[in-house]
Amino acid sequence: MSHLLDPLNNREIAVYLWTVVGSLAVLLIPGCRRSLRSMLSIVVSPKVLLPFLLMFGYTAGCVVALQKLHLWDPSLLRDTVLWACSAGVLMLFNALSQRGNERFFKDTATDAVMLIVVVEFIANVYVFPLAVELIAVPLIVFLSMMKAVAELDPKNRPADVLLGWILALYGLSALAISGVRVVANFSDALTLEAARGFLLPILLTILLIPFAYFFALVSAYELAFLGLKRTIEDPVLRRYAKFKLLLRFHLNLGGVRNWTSSGNPFTVSTREEVRRMIREVPLIWSDRA
Repeated sequence: MSHLLDPLNNREIAVYLWTVVGSLAVLLIPGCRRSLRSMLSIVVSPKVLLPFLLMFGYTAGCVVALQKLHLWDPSLLRDTVLWACSAGVLMLFNALSQRGNERFFKDTATDAVMLIVVVEFIANVYVFPLAVELIAVPLIVFLSMMKAVAELDPKNRPADVLLGWILALYGLSALAISGVRVVANFSDALTLEAARGFLLPILLTILLIPFAYFFALVSAYELAFLGLKRTIEDPVLRRYAKFKLLLRFHLNLGGVRNWTSSGNPFTVSTREEVRRMIREVPLIWSDRA
């Protein structure tokens, strides 16, 4: 636990300071306080809270396994907590909010290898002076939020592209400066501790993929079963339909979501109609199918 209290680098100080400022702003502005209370009432509900508590427990189990393999030690505790509360929570949230799909999980694994390797190892080996970090952190957050909003409407495509280029330019500049410093201090960068820190987010992200996939699948089946409630009045026939749905799609997340989105406006009253209703939707394993 003492490793959580290790000296913070400038980037972490900037993030924590702006987090405190943002939290105070939320607490002091009446409208924000009301929104916060509404949001907290949703977050603390068992149905929402349980998957995230299980995710933290699953991450703890992964950490124990990594420690047995000598890929984790207590010096990485703070990095682990930060990863779980940021990337881990976001990944599970995407899965539960129906944005997760097969390609999402494949892209997540690819990003873990292609992007986290570079950014987490090179960009975080050296941080900029505190004054630079205090300006850069809120600026990047603000630009990222603007880009996320721009992506929601095709009309904002030019703004989305411009913001993407600005963020890419900042990232490339940070990587270039950090890369020069890594080359100048190559022996200091290549340490066992740095290697473990560099591998940690990759391993944790990849290990979380099956867990997030499972909850995405549960969420998809739950939505599908709600659809059956509207089309099948007989509870016995509805249980049969659930069984046939599980038998046909089993772990096929894409198939379940495709079946749910296809819809069925007609009331089903016989087992033959149930089989035909489920059989008409093709099996797919990718959101691109």
